[in-house]
Amino acid sequence: MTDTIQEINDYIVQGYNPTTLQANLIGKTTTVVIAFDGDKVTNYIRYGNLLVECSLYRKQIDMCYLCGRLGHRMDVCPNPEDKICRGCGMKNPEESHVCTNPKCSLCGGNHLTADKECKARFKTPYVVRKRRWERQQQEEVQQQQQQQPRGPAWQAPGGRRSRSQTRRGRSKSDTRSPSAAGARRRESRSPSKSKTRRSNGAEKQKDNECRHCLELKQMIERRNNQIKSQNDQIQAMMERIETLSRTTNSDNDVSVLKRKVPKRGTTSAAPAATKPTTPPALTQSVTNAPPTETAAVAMEEEKVEAAVPP
Repeated sequence: MTDTIQEINDYIVQGYNPTTLQANLIGKTTTVVIAFDGDKVTNYIRYGNLLVECSLYRKQIDMCYLCGRLGHRMDVCPNPEDKICRGCGMKNPEESHVCTNPKCSLCGGNHLTADKECKARFKTPYVVRKRRWERQQQEEVQQQQQQQPRGPAWQAPGGRRSRSQTRRGRSKSDTRSPSAAGARRRESRSPSKSKTRRSNGAEKQKDNECRHCLELKQMIERRNNQIKSQNDQIQAMMERIETLSRTTNSDNDVSVLKRKVPKRGTTSAAPAATKPTTPPALTQSVTNAPPTETAAVAMEEEKVEAAVPP
């Protein structure tokens, strides 16, 4: 395989393989380990334009070939000087030592421990262990159901009595024991009690709902009253603003009229005002009409102008 790790990751982790998360090479081999999302592993995977078969990755049990013990690798061996034989378990064997009857400590076969021939050197994957555990749980549940005691022989196979048997049992119990009648009466009363309890519970729920509705109505009415009071306050403020605006406008009109009337006794010369010409037909009516406010002001101005020398 000439592809780099980045190229392998790009070829595998793509849209055609939606459950893949990451891909890595195992050392210098041509085997690629792929991490999937979830507990299911696909049988085939797309690598570029090819379909490659996949299988569950089984991790090997760590074996130290330096000291001959299980549980760690050769590069992290804590006691490289303390050695044992992988076949017979002899401590600190010589270099010329040869095992005549080797025995694997994993599977008990006639080979060295964790040899290539040993099938027990691989760990069982988590998915396989989970499936086995689920099957074991199902089997235990089935065994418990089978071991449960069945009803007596006079019962029907479904676990219920037949009508004839129930009638016979009732007649016998009525004739023999008077206490059975009282027990039946109690049993007959119990359903009515349960019904009354249910009805009481339903009534309580309805009462709670009605109370909740009343509380909501009261809250809504309070809110409406608050809104009405706020609207009344706003209207009163608007009326006050209108009255104030009217009074200010009237004061402005009076001040304008006062400015037009000059003060008496002034010695400053004023320009002669041109007298408006009126047609002859309207002179008599104008002279006979009562003077208005503007006319009175104009007459006073003319008198003042006449009194002032040129």
